[in-house]
Amino acid sequence: MSRPASTRPHLELRSYQLELEVLSPLHVGAGGPPLVGGYDVVADTDRGRFYLIDVERLIAERMTEERILRGEDPRVDNLIAPAECPQYARAILPGPRGEDVASQTRQHWTLLPFERDARGNPYLPGSSLKGALRTALAYAFLRDQLRRLAGQEGKARFADTAVGQALLAQFSAGNLRREQFARPLETRLFQQSEGFDPTHDLLRAVRPADSAPLPPDATVVEQVGIYRLTGGSLQLVSPKHRWLVEALPEGTRLQLRLDLDFGPFGVERGLPERARQYVEIEQLFRACRNFARGLVRVELKLERQTPSPITAFYRELAKRIEAAAHAATPETYLQLGWGTGWRAKTIGPLLELSDIEDGEEVLGTLIKELRLGRGAQGLPFPRTRRFVERNGRASLPLGWVRLRVLAAGGG
Repeated sequence: MSRPASTRPHLELRSYQLELEVLSPLHVGAGGPPLVGGYDVVADTDRGRFYLIDVERLIAERMTEERILRGEDPRVDNLIAPAECPQYARAILPGPRGEDVASQTRQHWTLLPFERDARGNPYLPGSSLKGALRTALAYAFLRDQLRRLAGQEGKARFADTAVGQALLAQFSAGNLRREQFARPLETRLFQQSEGFDPTHDLLRAVRPADSAPLPPDATVVEQVGIYRLTGGSLQLVSPKHRWLVEALPEGTRLQLRLDLDFGPFGVERGLPERARQYVEIEQLFRACRNFARGLVRVELKLERQTPSPITAFYRELAKRIEAAAHAATPETYLQLGWGTGWRAKTIGPLLELSDIEDGEEVLGTLIKELRLGRGAQGLPFPRTRRFVERNGRASLPLGWVRLRVLAAGGG
């Protein structure tokens, strides 16, 4: 039996075709185990090539029953000659070369694979984009609350907001599970409720689709190291703090669709007008630009005394973010994927910036009570970063992209 028309879900769908341009290497993990060097992937660091091996085909054709009975190690170099690697490769990727590449400095090494579809083509999952949009919107909601509290005085306290009070109350309640700690923030900002209610989450209205797939060899291998700011310059923590990751290189362009549904909860429980404005495409992109601006401000606040490619990247990015506000078509900037760090996934930048009276105090409390840092680590937090290495030095942050609208239409 059909429901009365007045209670049926009301769809008010707007679709946007977006172009995503990669500005710094982007890694989105495949969710499974890493590829094992010598078995799943073979490195030729003299030529700067990495062969992603079709293991099933290789074993089926070269691992004979006699070899299996002998218990022979199914390493690639036990089964085929180096010149045969291209024949059994799913993809051949360019990558770092030289003696300091992680595959050369470790007996057992791995490669973190990029997300691929069933046909082996890399793509960007819509969920990766949605997570970055969610963080940017949380930042926007809280900035607006703080501005309303500040009034004429121009200063506000995070602890005076409803979200701040709910977060800090968990310390006295003894609820210090990191996985659950941010739930009061999400329920009050996105669900407009004090109780967890995912059915009426604002982000249900924001629906990015998976990107169109790219060719199998559209990715590259990058070496990423953990760096610490020491004496005004970036220092690699140790040669062991390096990974090889499969990433989309800068300059890659992807296309994807973003649907904004302004009536996902039915006619009677549609989006409130105040919440609705945040998911209009212009407002949504503005929220992302403001969050990107906050991330860049924090990075430049920690500006290195020695000039570096990282500082140069962020200075140029700051100019691009400001120019995007005046672009003819909606345009914004985001940092997403693996290696982007704690700040890009939290409200940390909001607490670090000087226009919040108790920002550093609250941030220090969170770090201490949730044991986010090791030992007696205080501010700035975190003190380490993951950077892409080029020619033996930290050269680029991870995961910065530009989004712009190509076309708009109804659902």
